[in-house]
Amino acid sequence: MNLVIFDIDGTLTDSDELDEVCFIKAVKDFWDIDTFNTDWESYGNYTDSFVLREIAKEHLGREPHREELNAFEDYFASLLDAAVSEVPGLLRPIDGAADLLMELIADTDDIAVGIATGALRKSAERKLSAFDFDILGANKVAFSCSSDAYTREDIILHTEEKMKHRYGSEPFDAKIYVGDGVWDAKASKALGYTFIGRGVGERAEALKAEGAVRVFENYLPRADFVQYIRTLGNVLV
Repeated sequence: MNLVIFDIDGTLTDSDELDEVCFIKAVKDFWDIDTFNTDWESYGNYTDSFVLREIAKEHLGREPHREELNAFEDYFASLLDAAVSEVPGLLRPIDGAADLLMELIADTDDIAVGIATGALRKSAERKLSAFDFDILGANKVAFSCSSDAYTREDIILHTEEKMKHRYGSEPFDAKIYVGDGVWDAKASKALGYTFIGRGVGERAEALKAEGAVRVFENYLPRADFVQYIRTLGNVLV
């Protein structure tokens, strides 16, 4: 059995720009901060919870407490909801992603499916609502986010541990992470995961340079992606 874990923003949903705009506004409104560092890669760990911790330490002189983070998460999610309500279709799945997930969840016994995102839980749930079926309600899918851990590596491992508990201690012939950012590639390399990229143009070239074994523009036709996932246990591990 192969384990494939997906990121969300830019990987399953076309939501990078929406996420960034709403996150920046949420930080400015919630903490009344006019300007802060938005060079996400400079933070070392590009996850919402890690970035929020670093912003609070720099601008407030302390780490945010749990109740504060929960309130921020609610406000951030409300901004996403308002933006999507104002512009229908603003949040949508990457082409082919919905059918791909439905097939992996329903019809495959040799591929285990996980989601590990640097987003906070409620914002991640909002983005996955772009799909017309309940991904997180599927018994076969394990989900982790930056509400569970600060670093992308730990978030991925959190999902992996859930799948090990479900299938056994070491059930996987290959462990694969699918993402759209260089931070995804670096986390995969650190964990010994095979990394598959999702991107086009300069982004695709950057992912290849960071070690992506293959970069898909989208998931059409989905059979190509599924077949490639199946080969990895034999070819790359």
